[in-house]
Amino acid sequence: MAYKNVKLDLKPLKRFRSSITRGYSTPGGSGGARRTFKQWAARWRAWSKERFVNLSRGGSDRGTTWAKLKPKSQARRRNKNKNTIAILRDTGTLLSGLSTTFKPSKGAVEKPVAFGITVGFGGPATHPKGKATIALIASAHHFGGGGLPARTIVVKPPRDVMTLMARDAERNLGAEWRKATA
Repeated sequence: MAYKNVKLDLKPLKRFRSSITRGYSTPGGSGGARRTFKQWAARWRAWSKERFVNLSRGGSDRGTTWAKLKPKSQARRRNKNKNTIAILRDTGTLLSGLSTTFKPSKGAVEKPVAFGITVGFGGPATHPKGKATIALIASAHHFGGGGLPARTIVVKPPRDVMTLMARDAERNLGAEWRKATA
């Protein structure tokens, strides 16, 4: 049996690996990996905002509901019509932190980290009616305590959103591969 030598050009594969490694492991990286993380952040915020609105109106999400406002809290609200008062929506401050367009001045955080992106509430922005940061208020409501019921805000998205995120990665990394092999 005769063997033939096969010569492979691994330069495109090395370019692809280098690009992906830089994009994933370097917070300031670029390319398909970083584009994917940015898209994931926007996708998570969009889903979280939709979930927030749903729960604030008394809806449920995968078995989660938010505790109704106490009558005393309802009485303090700007809108005294009890049929239209939404939970955690008096000023819209927390909801604005989930805007699909990243706005750090609104109490949102989006920070590239190695192998990912941090997204949620953060920064120095304060609530318009007080001195507490929006991130601190979001955390207090998320975890509850001291008579405040827990109303989870920052949670893992459901399978359908994760599937869309996987498609983001496939599309962006596919483009990165095509670029490396061009």
